[in-house]
Amino acid sequence: MNDGAAGIKRLQEYLAKKAKQAEPNRILAGQQAAAVLMQDRLRGRSSPRRTGAMLSSFAFEADQTKVETVFGWGKFYGRLKETGHNSGGHARKKKPSVSRVKAQPHLKLTFESNREQLYKTMIETMERG
Repeated sequence: MNDGAAGIKRLQEYLAKKAKQAEPNRILAGQQAAAVLMQDRLRGRSSPRRTGAMLSSFAFEADQTKVETVFGWGKFYGRLKETGHNSGGHARKKKPSVSRVKAQPHLKLTFESNREQLYKTMIETMERG
């Protein structure tokens, strides 16, 4: 009987801990910590460089009403570079010569290669919160 009571108490403590982690402010703090880590990783060697303007445009924004943090490009052409796009022919009067600009994905690749560290950072931040 004593083992059952101890087990229930441990379960209650575990559930209380998880409930605290599920508080919106803690969730946002964890997401933001992971976003900061992602920014640091993206500004490393994996990002395409020419002027460096896109590297400085990685940003995140927290939405407290939805309890989510959105991470992405601050420059509109960041997504175009990531996924590729059609180029040329838009302002020409003659027959347009549209070509496909090759994608240079690195946002998704960086996320995939750092996924475990990002999750770990989020969880540790939520537990500390």
